[in-house]
Amino acid sequence: MAFITKNANLFLLFLILLASLGLVSATVYFNYTFKKINSEYSGLNTDLTGIKQELEQKQALLKKIETELSTKSEREEEFSQKYQEVKTEKDKVAKEKDQFKLKSDDLEILNNNLKTRNQKLEFDYANLEASNNQLQEKVNELIALSNSYKDNVNSLSNSLASCKSSLAACQNS
Repeated sequence: MAFITKNANLFLLFLILLASLGLVSATVYFNYTFKKINSEYSGLNTDLTGIKQELEQKQALLKKIETELSTKSEREEEFSQKYQEVKTEKDKVAKEKDQFKLKSDDLEILNNNLKTRNQKLEFDYANLEASNNQLQEKVNELIALSNSYKDNVNSLSNSLASCKSSLAACQNS
């Protein structure tokens, strides 16, 4: 029995050594694997932190772009309204311009008509002035002739009166 106990002790020692060796191997393997996983985790965590920062930057940029887009949309809407107002005003001014052009053309025609009439009136005035001067000359001639006739009538009246007194004197005698 000593042989069996000695073998059993050796076998147990061998099993203990084998278990210890397995435990040490497992510990070394698990330590190596843990360091590898921990290293990968640290790398992934660093990558995740970088991605998180990049995502935050992208979100901030997206918010900034969204704000700018909103501002641009509001400006575009304002400009559209102002464009419509300006376009309406431009059309209104164009219509008024056309109306003023027509009125201006009408006034130009009227002005030309008035100039023509004015020239005709000036011509007629000159003719009337000439006729008036001729008539004035005739009136002056007629006045002179009338004065001459009055003088003749007065002279004839005096001659008649002298003849009447001579006749009365002849009849009285």
